[in-house]
Amino acid sequence: MAPKPIEQLLHVAFMRPPGAAGLFDLRIALDEADLREKVESPTSKPITTTSETPTNPAFKDIISTFRNSLAGYRRAATIFPLLGTVMGSRIIEEKIKPKVSKLGMKLENIGTAEYYTVPVQFFDQLRTDMDEMRDYNEFGDVLPRLFVIGLVSSYDGYLGNLIDKVFECRSEILNNSDGKLTLQQILQFETIEDAKTFVKSREVDVLLRESRTEQINWLAKKLNTRIDMADPIWKEFVEICERRNLFTHTGGRVTRQYIENCKKADVDLSGIAIGSALACRSKIFDPLDRRIL
Repeated sequence: MAPKPIEQLLHVAFMRPPGAAGLFDLRIALDEADLREKVESPTSKPITTTSETPTNPAFKDIISTFRNSLAGYRRAATIFPLLGTVMGSRIIEEKIKPKVSKLGMKLENIGTAEYYTVPVQFFDQLRTDMDEMRDYNEFGDVLPRLFVIGLVSSYDGYLGNLIDKVFECRSEILNNSDGKLTLQQILQFETIEDAKTFVKSREVDVLLRESRTEQINWLAKKLNTRIDMADPIWKEFVEICERRNLFTHTGGRVTRQYIENCKKADVDLSGIAIGSALACRSKIFDPLDRRIL
């Protein structure tokens, strides 16, 4: 009589991360030693969260709206990264753990982690749920990029409204602009004010396409004020905006334009080369107000 083949087992542990009451985490391995190492040395990704402003009445509503937008992003930044963790825990508790309990054998706990073995042939029954859990866990890695994209887009809207208000309050700036209209364009407008509105919108659009340094230089020149370009906060803000462009257009891969625009602001680019991949740093959100405003 042939000897019965040794059954290969999956080693599964369900655990509750420190400080995460009510949440489950999962570790899985093909041998007990590997599982114990994963349980006893778990990795974690800490989630970090995050200013006087001008009070000129002409700009008060614009600044207030923008600050409220920032506050909304900041609150969301403290909640949404946890969503992936919570949903991943729910998949473990409601789907994976019951199947493992039914298909496998419970052994002595590893510390506070519940320890099971499951025949490998049942792995396909767990795969779909584990893929869903992985997707939720990876959500926490994708979300910071989305926040950076949204935050900088919010700033662009704020800057456009700010420039528009500058034109409104300082009409001589628009009157002295180099914007030209063809006769055909002029004939399309019913009033001079309509033509001015068109030119103003075009000037705002052109300026928003410029680099951050050129935008601020324009504001400083038109408002006869001084911007400290040597301030580390300014340099970091420029880098965040340029990094957002990479997240939007190249998936985080460094481009020549990123290098050139960062150099204009004297940003330290040590260790960064064209084609390298940039991550989303958690400190982007802390403290955000000072960098944006």
